[in-house]
Parts: sequence; C-alpha cells; structure tokens
Amino acid sequence: MIDCYQSYMEDHLTNKDRLQKEWDSLCAYDAEPCSIVAAIEPTNMRKNRYTDILPCKTEKGPKGAT
Repeated sequence: MIDCYQSYMEDHLTNKDRLQKEWDSLCAYDAEPCSIVAAIEPTNMRKNRYTDILPCKTEKGPKGAT
C-alpha cells in the first residue's frame, strides 16, 4: 500500500500537469440524477434523520445490472 502511495506522489512530482488535470476532472463531474420522492412521502417523513437533508435514490441500479 505504501509503495502505491509513494508511486502516486512521485508521479505528481514528475508530472506537473497531473494535479491540474485531476482538479479539472473533479470540477467537470456531474452527479447522477436522483429522486427524493420516497423520502418526502408522509409515511416516510418520520424516518428521515435530518429535517434539512433528504435521502435520495439514484437511477443507477445495482452493480452488474443493465
């Protein structure tokens, strides 16, 4: 594990553009669509832990599903 981390960091030192490319990639990330429909149903409102944060269901199925 330490060797992987060391190689990763050494690559950052030799490849000066890598950090910028990673940052650009993070900035371009677009989250998957999701739905809070089930979370705001009256029968489920009491199950929500926080009143200002609602759980969401992504449109993506389980791993390996098509």
